[in-house]
Amino acid sequence: MARPLGLPPCTSDTGCFRKVNQRGDAAPLPGSSFGWNLESTLDVSVVSAACPSCRILVVEGDSPLLPDLAATEDTAVRLGAKIVTNSYGGRENGYSLSFASSYQHSGVTTVVSSGDDGFTAAGCPAVLPDAVAVGGTTLSRDPSDRAFAESAWLSGGSGCSAYVAKPAWQRDPHCRNRTVADVSAVAE
Repeated sequence: MARPLGLPPCTSDTGCFRKVNQRGDAAPLPGSSFGWNLESTLDVSVVSAACPSCRILVVEGDSPLLPDLAATEDTAVRLGAKIVTNSYGGRENGYSLSFASSYQHSGVTTVVSSGDDGFTAAGCPAVLPDAVAVGGTTLSRDPSDRAFAESAWLSGGSGCSAYVAKPAWQRDPHCRNRTVADVSAVAE
């Protein structure tokens, strides 16, 4: 992967990039990508662009099931990750919330996609109290000095939690409990 600022490519050979399975081993890696290749590539690209000198660790789950995804989160933290990004989520319910401890590690920032389904039930793990839920925006041409207008992406996920209490820093009147998303970036 080419990188800005004249930095060497971010590869396994340079020590910048590492990929492991959910147990933290280099092999065997899962045989199927579950259709997540694009999401993984986007995450790695954004991390590399935002922090060109960071080391990148990709932890691949054995399956897209919540127990395996939670295990990947715990493995990333065990292997030293201080910021963990997740481009997946499922409907908030008692079952998905039972894995909350895997997304709550002291000193670790957990960043999670808010989903792709518009305003609906909040997604988990994005809805968890310690997660930074990231939504999507869309840009359109604008005659202003800025040249673009930004608005919520219609396919971006957002919602109100049915279970998680609203944090003190959220003051929106539309959700009684935690509101998702916290921040947004261009997604379309």
